[in-house]
Amino acid sequence: MRYLRNLGLDAYLLTYENEISHFTPENDTWDYEKWKPYIIPTKVVNGGLKHYFSYSRKHLLRELGGYDYYVANGFAPALFRKAGLTVDLFLPYCIGIEYTYFYNKSKFKQSFAEIIFKFYQLKGLKNNVKLVGTIDKESLEKAKKYDLKTVNLAMPMVFVEQNADHDNELLAVIEKIKKYDLVVFSHVSHFQNDTYGFSVKRNDIGIRGFANFILRSGSKASILVLLDYGPGVEQSKKLIEDLGIEDNVLWLPKMDRKRLMSIIAHIDIGFGEFGGHMWGGTVWEFMASGKPFFQFVNLNNEEIAKLLNAPGPTFFNTSDENEISTILEDIPINREKYINIGNELKNWFNTNNGMGLAYQYKQIISG
Repeated sequence: MRYLRNLGLDAYLLTYENEISHFTPENDTWDYEKWKPYIIPTKVVNGGLKHYFSYSRKHLLRELGGYDYYVANGFAPALFRKAGLTVDLFLPYCIGIEYTYFYNKSKFKQSFAEIIFKFYQLKGLKNNVKLVGTIDKESLEKAKKYDLKTVNLAMPMVFVEQNADHDNELLAVIEKIKKYDLVVFSHVSHFQNDTYGFSVKRNDIGIRGFANFILRSGSKASILVLLDYGPGVEQSKKLIEDLGIEDNVLWLPKMDRKRLMSIIAHIDIGFGEFGGHMWGGTVWEFMASGKPFFQFVNLNNEEIAKLLNAPGPTFFNTSDENEISTILEDIPINREKYINIGNELKNWFNTNNGMGLAYQYKQIISG
């Protein structure tokens, strides 16, 4: 919304009633009062079958109607079908399109709910969505399976602000990490071993790679910064204890993006996800901040470039723990090299995401 308004479009952001707290608009900007007039909270829940079946068409039209063009995500296809509205551009936020897959095949109640979600979501996708935009390979393949029109289009995940406020708590964290010679940062959520989320995130690979680096180098001036975020936190803490690197790990509480971006400005390199998929918000935040990063994408350079509609950025595409530790060892030795990679990433972001991507959205919306 912010990028589009800066490009002259009369854009508004309609929010779900159950937005996750640290993803809400006030937690994404230090300048909330400026944008508040263009943010419209709705009385519509994203997901939740009880709510879905309780909504009348009149209610949904009152909450969602009245706009010329809709960009939406989540359970919007099903909701818009019930309202008799059309999603002009659907941007799935989950690998394989949210509400169209099964997580809980062994649990009857959850599995039955997922079958119902999928039924209504697919009806909406097939009948009330004009275009699906994503760079996720699984989502593109699923959309094409159902004969949906697609476009390779990233989400404008990060709006870069020039000014940031720092409260005392945030300043204390920044001052603490600035004392280290090497700061590795991961704000990826943690999942338990036997879950789909774990197979996507694979935080353990980054932790093991960092541990190899510590054990090989003996460094006491290096720190891995993690967030206490996700159902697998205790499992990650146990792994860190087993590897004997507790003194080199700093746990921070889950926090909003505006504070995360302030911390990322002071790191040396970031850990994305190591499960083999294209990246999401965490990596866009590294690029927007001009920081090099690890992310394992199980695609070749040509396939990545095709998804991004541009030559891919320079990043460390690996899930090999020894390779991770070798690169970490090299950063203090060849620091200028990694600073230059970060600067290249920031330029790539500004051209192909950020404002550059916003121009693509404006062209699509304007027809």
